[in-house]
Amino acid sequence: RLRGDVTARGDVLTLADLVEGAPASLAGRPLFRAPALGATGTIQSRRIVDAATALGLTGLETGGRMQIAVQRAARRIGPPEIEAALKRGLETGYGLAPANLSIRFDGEGPTLLAPADLAGQAAALDLTYDPRSRRIAGLVSLGERQASLRVSGVVLEMRQVAVLTRSLDRGETVKDGDLAMERRPRETVPTDAQASASAAANEVAQHALAAGTVLRLGDTAPPELVVR
Repeated sequence: RLRGDVTARGDVLTLADLVEGAPASLAGRPLFRAPALGATGTIQSRRIVDAATALGLTGLETGGRMQIAVQRAARRIGPPEIEAALKRGLETGYGLAPANLSIRFDGEGPTLLAPADLAGQAAALDLTYDPRSRRIAGLVSLGERQASLRVSGVVLEMRQVAVLTRSLDRGETVKDGDLAMERRPRETVPTDAQASASAAANEVAQHALAAGTVLRLGDTAPPELVVR
């Protein structure tokens, strides 16, 4: 009997992949190539019947199906894992601290498709990095280059800065919860950006501050206590 929609785990579809109850002597015979990793294709039922008949298997029941869909299983390595692999390469090859880095990829976020049974951690090979332009390029690979993808982008140095979660009027006191710590690219924040949320607690805004503002050292000050 013809199977329903199937998931292929290899490059080739065998008789057993497509036919339920196939004889053991014929089960491993290859019939069709599987779709590309992560892709889905269709096979006409009559083609499967013809291929089975050529192997000597007749009377195949199709259940009225005109075609079946075949999806190729794949392991997807997304941007976070690819970025982590590049950061490890920057640490070992260039002595950079991964915690302070972020990578902005060229184009859309890269995705490496690998065979579903290919385990292990992605590694960055042939890594090149220019400290002046901060350009990075490399080959992200799994296994012995069984799956690989060339990527490129720009390395951003990050800073932890205090950011206002609500707007403050001049003279208003900074309360608990008014500040949150965020990682921002170093070149986009002021050099005197506040690096601690607790340092500004209970201080007073020196001018109006909008929500989302990166707090600077001079934006707040201790309250003035005037004795009459």
